[in-house]
Amino acid sequence: MKNVDELDFSKLPTSISDAQIEGKIMAIDNIGRAIDSNKRAMAESYCYPTKTDLIIIVFCLKGSAHFHVNLKDVSLEPMHLMVMLSGFIFEVEQVSEDFEGVIILNNPDGMALNDEAIVSVSLRRIMAENGTVLVTDQQFEKLMVMYNLFKQALQDTENPFRNQIVQRLCQVITYYACGVFQESPIAKIDRVKSRKEEIFDKFILLVEQEYTHERRIIYYADKLNLSPKYLSTVVKEASGKYASDWIDDYVVLEAKALLKKGGLNIQQISDRLNFPNQSFFGRYFKKQTGYSPKDYRNL
Repeated sequence: MKNVDELDFSKLPTSISDAQIEGKIMAIDNIGRAIDSNKRAMAESYCYPTKTDLIIIVFCLKGSAHFHVNLKDVSLEPMHLMVMLSGFIFEVEQVSEDFEGVIILNNPDGMALNDEAIVSVSLRRIMAENGTVLVTDQQFEKLMVMYNLFKQALQDTENPFRNQIVQRLCQVITYYACGVFQESPIAKIDRVKSRKEEIFDKFILLVEQEYTHERRIIYYADKLNLSPKYLSTVVKEASGKYASDWIDDYVVLEAKALLKKGGLNIQQISDRLNFPNQSFFGRYFKKQTGYSPKDYRNL
């Protein structure tokens, strides 16, 4: 993977939206058309890892799209729903020429939506690990009814209570989408886990919360009341990757995002990721990627 930018409404061209409340909520009826009409800008924006500050709900109607989401490969096919919560890191790998879909993007702060309150930690993990879920015909009909009401409310600029109506409808759609994930076969399978898988899930959750300031395996082992050796063994058996590799993947992904985002110099990025100095960060980054931070920024 490459580097991580951050996605908020300032990064989205207003021309792609069918209806919106500026800086808060956006609806796009045919994201395929939007991507095609803004092909150059969209490609430049999302060919690198991007950390979203938004809640993004995408429903595929036709064609396909392929992403990396939180280090996982995700394919979005027809009749599949994808939900990305704020803090997720995604990268668009490929979008088919015939792709059609609808998308809702909302700012959880701007519209009083808190995704941590909407979904449990376990459901957040299911979304991150599985990426998409197949919806039934009945679920599809309900989603489209809700989406159409939502879009109509967005377009009703004369209504003095427009923002409040849109906020409530957005909450309804978000809750419903999370419910589709919760009741799906992937979630039911996920409820029955081995002890090793449970340890791995807890480890990844900790890494996601603390990788920006802590890279030592012993730190995570202590948090989980395990020995470093046992934690490394369990993580390797559960995921096929060593614990240290998972930590490095998250750190490097964040570093790439910060390098591509701009706004911070390399010393500031080194400090933000808790490296002792810029030289140490540079050696670490080059070992992991084959590029110096400066060369990677200039790619």
